[in-house]
Amino acid sequence: MERSEAMNAPSPRDDNADRIATGVPDTVLGLLFMIGGVVLAVTGTRMEGLGGMTIGGGTLPIIIGCAFVLAGGILAFQGRVEIAMLRRHAAVLFKREDFTWFPVTVLVSLGLYTLLLESVGFLPLTFLFILLMIRIGGGGLVRGSLYAAFLTVFIYVLFVNGLRVPLPVGILG
Repeated sequence: MERSEAMNAPSPRDDNADRIATGVPDTVLGLLFMIGGVVLAVTGTRMEGLGGMTIGGGTLPIIIGCAFVLAGGILAFQGRVEIAMLRRHAAVLFKREDFTWFPVTVLVSLGLYTLLLESVGFLPLTFLFILLMIRIGGGGLVRGSLYAAFLTVFIYVLFVNGLRVPLPVGILG
């Protein structure tokens, strides 16, 4: 190939210039929400009940898990349009200049949060999770730390004292 032909050849960036960048299709996100909801609901059924109370510690996780499954199903159904566009080659998952690590970071962080909650404990892990979400969303470290601390304590007091739901103590216990 001569130099002039190589200069006029379309670059990989130009190959998708006329296509819409869909990001992660809603179908995939919906299915991930559904899987997470099932895991949350099953985890809730394994939580010990509180002595003498009709509503146990697993009631709220079961309700939230079922809501995740329902919302995820709706999201997955709505994503069929994006999947059809991908199949027709009218869309691409990501354009190089549009790619962001935010959704990937959120999903990986949420998975790690779920796996580590029992061993690390609610207070330190929730603080770190909220702070990470604030930082990758563009927030500052000092203000993010204050918000994360406030939200962590607020959620803890609400669940432990208000709703009487025991939360994992992990390394603090």
